[in-house]
Amino acid sequence: MALSEEATQRFVDYVEHGDMTDTTFGHDDALLAFAAWALVHDPTALRRTFAFEGIMTEHGVNENKMRYVHAVLGVALPLIEAYERERSLP
Repeated sequence: MALSEEATQRFVDYVEHGDMTDTTFGHDDALLAFAAWALVHDPTALRRTFAFEGIMTEHGVNENKMRYVHAVLGVALPLIEAYERERSLP
């Protein structure tokens, strides 16, 4: 399934203007900003790994960065869900 138009534009903007060499967790502010936007406005976008891969491939992103992006975006929603479950415990 495809990304929404807004998610696509935001992710393309990240790929075109972000640092495609940085794979240090926590240092890629632009990727974290995209993940945060998606968590709030379009959480299903975070499950569209093939769409992200297609965009990155079109822009010549290297394999290491692709794996890094998939790791960050793939864990974003489950991490928030686990966090919310933990917060709700007595």
